[in-house]
Amino acid sequence: MRAPRPATPPGPGEATKAPPARRRHLAALSQHHLLPLGLYLLLTIIVTYPLIRHFGTHLPGDGRDAWQNYWDYWWLRTALASGQNPYQTPLLYAPYGAPLYLHTLNPFNGLVTLPIQIAFGLIAAYNSVVFLSFTLAAYFAYLLVARVSGSQRAGFVGGVIYAFGSYHFAHLLGHTNLLASEWLPAYLLCLVAAVETVGRHRLPPIGAGAGATLLIALCDWQYLLFAALLTALYAPFAAIARRSFTPLVVAAAIGIGGLILTLPLLLPTVRELRATAATRPAVLGPEAFSADLLSFVTPSPLHPWWGAWAERLGGRAVAPAVERAVYLGFGPLALAALGLWLRRRQALGWGLAALIFATLALGPTLQIAGQGYPAIPMPYRILQGIPGVNVSRVPARFALLVTLCLAILAGLGLAGFGSRFPKLGRGAVAKIASPLLVAALLAEHFVAPYPLMAVEEPPFYRQLAVTSEIGVVLELPFSLTRATSLFGQTVHGRPLVGGYLSRPLAYPILALPPFADPADSRGDITPPLTTATGVWMLHLSGVRWIVVLRDDPKLNREEIAAFVRDYAEPTPLYEDARMTAHRPLPTGTPQFALRATAGWHQPESLADGRRMRWIPQSGTLETWSLADGAQTGTLRFEAWSFNQPRRLAVSVDGQHVGEWLIAEPKRYDLPLTLAPGQHAITFRTLDPPERPARTVGGNDDRLIAIGITDVTLR
Repeated sequence: MRAPRPATPPGPGEATKAPPARRRHLAALSQHHLLPLGLYLLLTIIVTYPLIRHFGTHLPGDGRDAWQNYWDYWWLRTALASGQNPYQTPLLYAPYGAPLYLHTLNPFNGLVTLPIQIAFGLIAAYNSVVFLSFTLAAYFAYLLVARVSGSQRAGFVGGVIYAFGSYHFAHLLGHTNLLASEWLPAYLLCLVAAVETVGRHRLPPIGAGAGATLLIALCDWQYLLFAALLTALYAPFAAIARRSFTPLVVAAAIGIGGLILTLPLLLPTVRELRATAATRPAVLGPEAFSADLLSFVTPSPLHPWWGAWAERLGGRAVAPAVERAVYLGFGPLALAALGLWLRRRQALGWGLAALIFATLALGPTLQIAGQGYPAIPMPYRILQGIPGVNVSRVPARFALLVTLCLAILAGLGLAGFGSRFPKLGRGAVAKIASPLLVAALLAEHFVAPYPLMAVEEPPFYRQLAVTSEIGVVLELPFSLTRATSLFGQTVHGRPLVGGYLSRPLAYPILALPPFADPADSRGDITPPLTTATGVWMLHLSGVRWIVVLRDDPKLNREEIAAFVRDYAEPTPLYEDARMTAHRPLPTGTPQFALRATAGWHQPESLADGRRMRWIPQSGTLETWSLADGAQTGTLRFEAWSFNQPRRLAVSVDGQHVGEWLIAEPKRYDLPLTLAPGQHAITFRTLDPPERPARTVGGNDDRLIAIGITDVTLR
């Protein structure tokens, strides 16, 4: 055996041939992280063109929900600057204010772009969210796919598939809360990394996974549900594949950590869900926002080449275009099929997950080419029965999870192909094939030029912004779904009557004039309401400006003219081609307004023509004291008991104020002093009701106790 050659000192310059560890680290950082980030940012600039040219003057979108998210960032800065809770705004739903826990506030986007908003304005901040969301979504998907597939090149393609698909291009029209999907692949990356590492090395990805949970919650609650479903599928599958409980323990640890971090936000959100004044049911149910089966293979109607053809093909689908744009792309589907073939053991779980999420995206009723098949039960119906989970009203958005699983499968396909044909993955072939593949994947989905809208501030609102006068703005025609009202508020800064929230709230003033027709209150046990009631309601709501939006497509000139005649001064305060502003009329004599609400049976007619109502157990009168200060009046009503005497108790805002034994018809008087605003007067019987059909015969099977008529408060 030859003796080893003795070591010799390096010659001049030889020590510099091998790069230092720090230089190697920087090179790896640049190649594996900074370069992909830069390339994804470049792709974002390309696919959103010409947004980069109008970065400070235009927004991407169609003029609808974009303004809602635009307002979100403005309100977050306003709240933080004044030390207010961002999740409670006094600027909407005047005079009450509105909780925002169920609104898509997406504070992560607002916080991370706050320096840009301060330095360059709100438009630049909004557009920064767009660039940041696309870039980070692609980057974290790249890291995830690279880890699962073992190939950085496959990871880069996976990032393109996830971030630059039809789902994101469609929601770029205005849903920046949904565009911010970057923390889903980041969360899944942490979960996968924590499962695959051992010992104390699991702690960093577990902690990062809990942090990603919080970041998801700060973007959109629906995405937190998506993360939970991903975990519910991945952890058991990994536990079975590894024959170990470790994946379940890891998932539980991340879940507990995420729960602790999100608890300060989760608890008030749950309280809001359970509150009596929480969200009203959506006008359209999940069936109207479900993916059509053909939508997965029908190109987006926004596509510049075959969008018109796709719209004709898929236009019969029930969901609106922005929600049914869930086209997966034939390129990603082909690569996913390749992954299922070449890496079937790794790909099986992701393939099953993609199938499950695609099924959930179809909603409670299967739809094919706009034709519903209600006889075929769909798994989404299970989610509809789970409290909290059923808040999600748009099943089609599960397509995002399908796309994420598809990106992983495509990455496995590319990695498997590279292993099968290694020569094709190196040299000039790879340098040419990779850019061509990325270009082909983008070509299936991109929208160019992307539609933009100019940000033009109304001149009157600019004038209002610099005045010191305090007051509320009422825009006509009145609407709770006009997003431009929120944009206007970012200019003038005044509270609004109403406002566009993701979940509309109960709004008591809508049941009274000027929002309700006074004629609708006739024929009940209380006096009819009048236009004078409406004038007082505007006053108590703090309205100082009635603004008629002359370019609103829902404007009815006759109705607006009648409204202005009854509630506004005839001479406009301001007028231009877009809007006319009026002062509200001055109030008259203080008064009370009464309206029967909860607990009563329907009104009936007595023999003399008067109207009466029965209460089975209790009945409430919504009562308004229309005055600038406390006013005293006499509550007068006529009451009688059915079949036998009963005790009747009256309370005001839950406080007992009177009690009588009711027998034959008799008039009762009760003096009351009420502060300005809304109150609840409740009539409650202290003895059991009866069913007339069982007591005196006949067909009336209602529970009734005490009849009441001629209720006044003067």
